[in-house]
Amino acid sequence: MSQRLVLVFATVAALSAGTNYAFSSWAPQLAARLHLTSTQTNLVGASGNAGVYLSGPLLGILVDRKGPRLALVVAAVSLFIGYICLHAMYDGGEEGIYATWGVGGLALAEMMTGIGSSAGLSGAVNGVSKSFSSKKRGSAMAVVVAGFGLSAFFYSTLSHASVSSDDPTSAFLLLLTFGTGLSMLLGAIFVRPVLHLNPPRGRYLAIEDADASPLSRTNSPSPSVEHLADELLGVGEVDSRESYFGEEGDEVHHERRRRELSKERESASDALDINGRELLGSVDFWLMFAFLGLCSGVGLMYLNNLGTITITLASLADMDPRAVAASQAHLVSLLSICNCLGRLAAGFSSDFMTHHCPSHMRFARIWWYVPTAVLFTLSQLVGSNVNSVEGWRGLGAPTALTGFAYGTLFAISPVICLERFGLRSFGLNNGLLTLAPSVFGNLANMAFGLVYDSNVDWSGQEGNSALRKRAGGAAVEHVCKLGPACFARAFQLTIVMSVCAVAVAVTLGSRRTMKGAHA
Repeated sequence: MSQRLVLVFATVAALSAGTNYAFSSWAPQLAARLHLTSTQTNLVGASGNAGVYLSGPLLGILVDRKGPRLALVVAAVSLFIGYICLHAMYDGGEEGIYATWGVGGLALAEMMTGIGSSAGLSGAVNGVSKSFSSKKRGSAMAVVVAGFGLSAFFYSTLSHASVSSDDPTSAFLLLLTFGTGLSMLLGAIFVRPVLHLNPPRGRYLAIEDADASPLSRTNSPSPSVEHLADELLGVGEVDSRESYFGEEGDEVHHERRRRELSKERESASDALDINGRELLGSVDFWLMFAFLGLCSGVGLMYLNNLGTITITLASLADMDPRAVAASQAHLVSLLSICNCLGRLAAGFSSDFMTHHCPSHMRFARIWWYVPTAVLFTLSQLVGSNVNSVEGWRGLGAPTALTGFAYGTLFAISPVICLERFGLRSFGLNNGLLTLAPSVFGNLANMAFGLVYDSNVDWSGQEGNSALRKRAGGAAVEHVCKLGPACFARAFQLTIVMSVCAVAVAVTLGSRRTMKGAHA
């Protein structure tokens, strides 16, 4: 099986692994139909996030030991069950299945979709990370996670183009049910690790296959990390090859020597294995945990509440419900596209600046954390000043900035984790690292819900009858009528979180242990 085939079907699976980003496109309609408060809606969304991130360590162990196939099967089953349950509760309304299952049932179903999303992405990334060399791995993984970020746009566009229904929300949930399940099954069939290393003659490197134990045999000793460091600094004995290369001139010698050391360092990187107590005792791990948590918390709060923010600002302008729904869909699509672009831009740019640009311009990938945190800060500053759905002070700019920053974050974080702690336990290590978004994201989401509900006038609400009719409910809506003041304090919180993330990023970039190879 070729690397290209693995990459294609890993991307297909990833396209269905990011459907939690589409939460804002159907959550307000679900809330209106079942008469949920903002806090309850955020609890459902937070359960999806918890499913994605809390399952990470267990799924990491699964893919490290069994390879991507089983994880992708788990993804197919979990996504199908989660979305079919959400669809059934939405269709049944307040008096249907929801009357028995309640908010807890919604949260459990959404958590199932989160677990399926996490399993799908873990399987796809695992298959690709083991199929490409370290110099191409970042770019290949960027393509996969870009597909993950494009999920919301892909399914929203597909639903709009192919589904004609009196209730588009119901049809959309049904499309998610079958579309995600089928994509994951295709991934389970075609995504398998492909051997990629071409070691020097006389040396056989360990290759870990999906279903086999690592085997290694060496006819010459493999280079230690200390030995490689000595060579890079010009310390140590000069072997016979140097005198041979020297005859070709200094420039040729240095270039050939650089390539040779790069290959050896790639082998050492693949052999690196930090996990368990050593991982949890690492300051770098906890700084990365804090950075990922702060940034993802900011992003998840905006992603999960974009629909609520849209409806709140639209209520001030007395927009037609159809126009509100259209704006909602457009903003979710914009978020998804910018998420995808951020993942692609960060993946390819960081690979280029780390490995392929002129030597004097190279820098460690960890420094990409700084502009990522700055982007989050800018997005929240802009978002805190919106006063309408459209226009110069509308939601377009903060949505695009947040999507791009969020995509950048999740394009580089897995690669940095792999480069710092090694490939062998990458699934488990990355799974532990991605517990951070569950903690910080859920806290930020619940904070938004509490802030929003505290500004709702429960006694004086009469709601928008047209929107209620479209959603199928009869009770009043839980919509704040104060405009930007409804969520101003939530944005103040995310601005502080973003600034803290900048400080953590600078600290990480300054640490000697994070100066990854850039040759």
